[in-house]
Amino acid sequence: MDRREVIAAASAAIVTDDADGAAVILASQRGAVADAMRAFAAYWNADYAACARFARRAQASARDAQERALAMAATLWARAGGVPDVEVPDRDAILTTASELPENEAVSTLVRAFVADSALMTGRLDVAQAVVPAPTETTAWRDSVLEVPLHGISVRVAIFSGRVDQARAMLPGLRDVGERHGLMLWPLACEAMVAAMAGDVQTARRGAEGLLALDLDDTTFTGRGALMLAAYGAAAAGDDAEAAALARRAGGDRDLSLLAAADRAMAVDLIVADAISRDDDREVIRGELLLADLDRTALITLPTLLRTRARILLHRGDTAQAAAVAELSADLAGVAERRLEHGDARIIAARALLTADLPTAARLLRDEVRAADAAGEHALRERARRVLSAAHRRLPPPPTAWAALSPREREVLDLLRSGHDEDAISGRLHLQRSTVHRHLTRAMSAFEASGRVALLNAAGATGERRPLPELTARQRTVTELMSTGLINSAIAEVLGVSSKAVEAHLAQAMLRCEVPTRLALAHRWLLRD
Repeated sequence: MDRREVIAAASAAIVTDDADGAAVILASQRGAVADAMRAFAAYWNADYAACARFARRAQASARDAQERALAMAATLWARAGGVPDVEVPDRDAILTTASELPENEAVSTLVRAFVADSALMTGRLDVAQAVVPAPTETTAWRDSVLEVPLHGISVRVAIFSGRVDQARAMLPGLRDVGERHGLMLWPLACEAMVAAMAGDVQTARRGAEGLLALDLDDTTFTGRGALMLAAYGAAAAGDDAEAAALARRAGGDRDLSLLAAADRAMAVDLIVADAISRDDDREVIRGELLLADLDRTALITLPTLLRTRARILLHRGDTAQAAAVAELSADLAGVAERRLEHGDARIIAARALLTADLPTAARLLRDEVRAADAAGEHALRERARRVLSAAHRRLPPPPTAWAALSPREREVLDLLRSGHDEDAISGRLHLQRSTVHRHLTRAMSAFEASGRVALLNAAGATGERRPLPELTARQRTVTELMSTGLINSAIAEVLGVSSKAVEAHLAQAMLRCEVPTRLALAHRWLLRD
């Protein structure tokens, strides 16, 4: 068998969980290619020690760029499995070798996919993004089941890099190849996760249900991988209990020993998050023991381990240390371009900072949401919104808010922004008041605003700026809080006063500003000089 035949046949047997078939194919083969394929098979079967052994042999005998790249992938898989004493190539060495691969050649495309997958599994998203082949490069494998994982690695790299819009654009192609080859686990798992990250919770749940209906074999790598993707999707959708249950099932036992190090660390994080949400300190302590065991894999898992420790510190009330550890986790994830983990760490850091430094917490979340929105990761917005709402603060509207409105809805909103109430808008545009009400309701939905004042604050007031009449310090504070969209009871809770006191302060502020309504007062406040 030539090189392409060995790699193609062995890889096809491995990815379809035919361990015996792969062993037969490789039994008579020698050299770096065969040893790299044996390492791949061992990794697939969670035999990480054997993976490391074959990876070392492949490294020692590699002669050309394809063999060196295969050996690098094998070495990264061994490290991904948690084997600490394998010599891992650095970023420059990997990228140099990848650049030496023959272009427009089927074996090179597959080898680059192997390197991208192994880099992804060691948390090196910067490397994975640099080498992963585009789905359009996989046509040479159209007649092989390998076309499915080739498409799948492109989608997975986009997902974990936080490029949700890009991943979504690749999903139809992944589904097509999955259906053609009868291998739907990866397409369904990726679809569920992308939908969850995009904030489409209903589609994500349907996708996860469809995936689980396939009766996954959680003793296989394919089954474990699909379960973990579904677990990540459940976490993105805010379902901590389902995410933890799927992660436990993928792990195979209480120690999650079947999972590679990165997935194992993520599974611990999901389980700890669920335990904290249920206030189950016993399960949190179990999570700490698993974290201690993962310390030997810190080169791969450190951002995740730090994030989980920050969760536990916050749960135990050590907010200052939780914020510091979460920020360190975010910094490390950012360097490796692990965008999903960066966002999760920033959420924890902001929660820890809420009481001591609300402006910094709000800034962290707004910056993170802005970056996530730009990539289509809209689920982060909902998580950040929940954090800020606990402090009676709001996020800016999504960038798609104006685009979601019809020309008439934009016209109605523009009049609201300029200081007109519903009656005035009705008269100006010769519309029924109920029609104006419907248009404003649609605008509130687009801007995620709870009422007209909140909508005005989100969309921005327009008009001439003028100095406010003299208000007392308490009247200014109450007016400022009201202008963000808070109702009287929420303002009273923030200030520790009664709702009647809030109402009285607002009445005095309206009287001094010579305006008849809360909406008009908010407009004056937002345009104060």
